[in-house]
Amino acid sequence: MNIEEAYERYQSELTGYLHKTFGEDDIAQEAAQQAFSRAVFSLPYLDSMPDAALRAWLYATARNAATDMLRRRKRLAYDVDLDRMPGAQGSDPDDRQALLAAMRTLDDTRRSLVRMRHIEGYNASEIAALLGMTAVNVRYHLMNAMKQLRTELEEEEP
Repeated sequence: MNIEEAYERYQSELTGYLHKTFGEDDIAQEAAQQAFSRAVFSLPYLDSMPDAALRAWLYATARNAATDMLRRRKRLAYDVDLDRMPGAQGSDPDDRQALLAAMRTLDDTRRSLVRMRHIEGYNASEIAALLGMTAVNVRYHLMNAMKQLRTELEEEEP
């Protein structure tokens, strides 16, 4: 697949993913554009990649670009839309705030994985394909993220 085909095929999907993950349209558009720009400069390497690997490379590159942009702005506030989480409607506002605070303690990778799994509804294999990880690695990080969240939430209880 050449870069033009990849752009036509993945640009909209990638921008949507970035918007959902980072919550800012300008960051999403700029990071997606950076990923495709980097792809142009990496053509010799990318030309031999299967489509799934190219897609994973674009997602990882765009996610890293978005994270870098937010770091430069010194704004790593990845708030989670808790209303989209299963069972969130009607939950105690204090519980929701505690969960938000606990989510902020996760590193970027684990926060993104928890969001993709528990809010976006992707399974481990889908996340692995999107991010260029193995499903085992995704499950490992999710397990540790959930342990960390559990610990953080238990410390919040009176």
